[in-house]
Amino acid sequence: MDTVPEVEITSFEETLIAVNEHRGDPRKLGTSIKPFIDWRRENNLPPSASQTFNLLYNDPNLVSADEYQFDIGCAIDSPVKENTLDVVTKRIPAGDCAVLRHIGSDDTLGISVNYLYVIRNLAAGFCISASRFSNLLGESVFFP
Repeated sequence: MDTVPEVEITSFEETLIAVNEHRGDPRKLGTSIKPFIDWRRENNLPPSASQTFNLLYNDPNLVSADEYQFDIGCAIDSPVKENTLDVVTKRIPAGDCAVLRHIGSDDTLGISVNYLYVIRNLAAGFCISASRFSNLLGESVFFP
């Protein structure tokens, strides 16, 4: 990231989401993402119709593989029905959010996320959101 990214503060409405909870080694994240993609297909919720969310609970560089937590989710209109793919219902609360647009490789996404984390520590009380638009998919990253 060669320039200081622009961070916008915006109001975020409470959002009901369907998530697959990944717990454990971040290198095995694909084992949680695949069932979530299958669930989305079964429920006709492609990224073009339902916003995607990545919920990061900790930095994989700062916790052991066993402690790593990550949820992948998408916006939904009603609670998730019982299923065999381990997809559950969660809510992202309403509130003010710091939003940063990340364009580029996932390899540099950590730089943007860490920048927002610093902003959060400077302006406590804000929900953190980083949006990236690579591959034409809008995804948001939140630090609960």
